[in-house]
Amino acid sequence: MAAFVGEPHVYTFNAENLTEVELTVQRILKQPRPPPYLPYEFTFAGMLERITAYLNNQQYCRPHQWPPSDSLVTRLSRPGVSCKQTCYDEGLVCEPELFHLLNNEEAFAKNGIECPSIQRGHSVHAPSLVTSDSHCSLQDDELMLSCAGSEKDVKRLCSCRQYRRGQVALCLSCSL
Repeated sequence: MAAFVGEPHVYTFNAENLTEVELTVQRILKQPRPPPYLPYEFTFAGMLERITAYLNNQQYCRPHQWPPSDSLVTRLSRPGVSCKQTCYDEGLVCEPELFHLLNNEEAFAKNGIECPSIQRGHSVHAPSLVTSDSHCSLQDDELMLSCAGSEKDVKRLCSCRQYRRGQVALCLSCSL
């Protein structure tokens, strides 16, 4: 929420740093009360827009990718940075539903990543490049593909996408 709303409605601080907590509370108390804020995606209209997109794109008789595969924006994270943060830093959101498009050797090659060896397993960081020994990691269990994982010597291959302002659940290229 803090990433998409911000001050004066949401404040982010390190709760373990008591000085920072105190300064933030003092700053909040000195400000006039902000007007109520309801993000569009939580309004009645925003909810109906998401339901419409969901219902219009359900396919029971043939395989169908939602969000569409053309909404994929691939990014390589810095070592120790999660895909969630990598995508956010570029004004995108991480889309777990698109990870399966990157969980293969061809995706590494297509993105200019050399993999001397490939290891398959159950790493929460896959798909990724492990910089300590220069091997690439692929996920055997697609249910474990995640935006959140990070490790100091791992560069993650991230499935990001653009989103509609005020409607993070929908991509820019998603038709309603």
